[in-house]
Amino acid sequence: MLREQRLEVVLRAVVTVRSSEDPLLRRALADAVPGDEAFVAALRAFVDLCAGQGTDGEAAAVALDAVDPSDVDALALARAVAGWARAAWPAVARVHRDPLQDAAADPRPLGRRMRRPLELLLIEAALGCSRLDLAAEFAAECDPDDPVGFDGPDDPVRALLRCILARVRLFGGDVVAAEAFARAAERTPGLPPLMHAFAAACVALVDSNADQRAAMREALRELATVDAPPTHLLVSGIHVIGAYAANAQNDVRTAARFVLRAGVDARLSNLRVVDRALCGEILVRAALDDRDLDAARAWHEELSVLVDHPIADTVMDRIASRIAHAEGDDARAAALAERSVARAIDRRRVVEATEGEILAARARIAAGEVAESVRRLTAVVEASEGAGRDVVRAMAARELRRTGRRLPPDRRRAWNGLSDREREVAVLLARGDSNADIAAALFISPHTVRGHVSRILFAFGTPTRAGVASALAGTGDPAGAAPPSGTAALTPRQRQVAELVASGASNREIATLLGIGEFTVEKHVGAVLQRWDIASRAAIGAILLRDGPPDGTVASSS
Repeated sequence: MLREQRLEVVLRAVVTVRSSEDPLLRRALADAVPGDEAFVAALRAFVDLCAGQGTDGEAAAVALDAVDPSDVDALALARAVAGWARAAWPAVARVHRDPLQDAAADPRPLGRRMRRPLELLLIEAALGCSRLDLAAEFAAECDPDDPVGFDGPDDPVRALLRCILARVRLFGGDVVAAEAFARAAERTPGLPPLMHAFAAACVALVDSNADQRAAMREALRELATVDAPPTHLLVSGIHVIGAYAANAQNDVRTAARFVLRAGVDARLSNLRVVDRALCGEILVRAALDDRDLDAARAWHEELSVLVDHPIADTVMDRIASRIAHAEGDDARAAALAERSVARAIDRRRVVEATEGEILAARARIAAGEVAESVRRLTAVVEASEGAGRDVVRAMAARELRRTGRRLPPDRRRAWNGLSDREREVAVLLARGDSNADIAAALFISPHTVRGHVSRILFAFGTPTRAGVASALAGTGDPAGAAPPSGTAALTPRQRQVAELVASGASNREIATLLGIGEFTVEKHVGAVLQRWDIASRAAIGAILLRDGPPDGTVASSS
């Protein structure tokens, strides 16, 4: 059997969760021809790791030692498997200096037939080691649509590669790119049931981070029906990713149930280091949500072997921060969260850095540092929404709720990003009502109206009330409350001035554009307000842009 055939059989066994007694798999792992011994030994170590065996990494280390350094493909495979072994248990940090870093530094090209499958293994090994920098580097030129190296467009191994690429993009903070890969994987026809569930879990994780709650919940209901022992990496991965999806939406109870389905014991010892730490954090969150500090400490103790491990240290800092906050030591909680953020940023773990910022803000708020928390949370939300990770706004808003402070509205959503009360105010603004009129109509104070007005102006990205009318004119009248139409005709100059007012231009800007004085502009604006019996510049924009101008103009000039 050729090398590429052996690797194809092994990867197909992974996506179908095939038994190690399968005849074809046994043949692929059988004694190799001279020169292929180390290659086949690495494959055997990989199969054992996927089945939850060989977690001491000895077989992976032996295979890597035995490879001829001039054998590029065999060396890449052995390095990837050694990376998987490192991800499986802390003790194997002794396996060579850094097999994945060595792979990234090796400039020699992989064989054409072997390239994509080997990239798949290298990327997933880097993910397992929380080396987002290396995962992104390995994934940079990895094209899952490449016809070479896969058995047609419906190859389930190709779907696995797409799922891996989706997670690289997602954990790097780019939800938009992650969604394309995840949905393409899920749509692959004829996927084996467990591989389809794994792809569905990846889609659920993307939906959760994009704040698509209904779709995520529906997917999690389906994933909860998966009934297979979590001893195989693919099966435990389904439950782990399901836990991450629920956790991102603050559904900690559901997340904890998925975690307990993923583990084979209380120590979650079958999970990779990073998943063991992240799932342990979910269990600590669940305990703290139930005000059971003793249980949280017990879970923390179970994870103590991971403290200061480079794969898990960012998570362990966050767990310690959560417990310190629950114990009332907010200075220590903030310091631990901030150290987690610094470590995550250094290693390009964007999602983890965001979670650390949320925890740091929680501790700062408890310590009375509200203004700084608002500033940093606003920056985190804006950066996340630029990459499609909309769930961060909800996470940050939960932390600020207890302070009475709010995040600035989401400018991308404009009208849809406003609260119900803000929408009421926006409609009255566009109609031309003054702050006093709005306060009287809605039975709220003028001070409250001013706060709503500033948020509305920010949401629509306009400095003027007229700009709100302009913006609402293009929304299809979302509130069903159009401003009143004018009745009197305008002169051509008044019409020009009115249209510029509607665009949000100031009197000075209008004067410059039309080559007239500001005082003359003021006169024209006053005449328009009088002719149409309205009270504000905003109402001019509302009439022109929603209803169109009153019929006709008069012949006289300015």
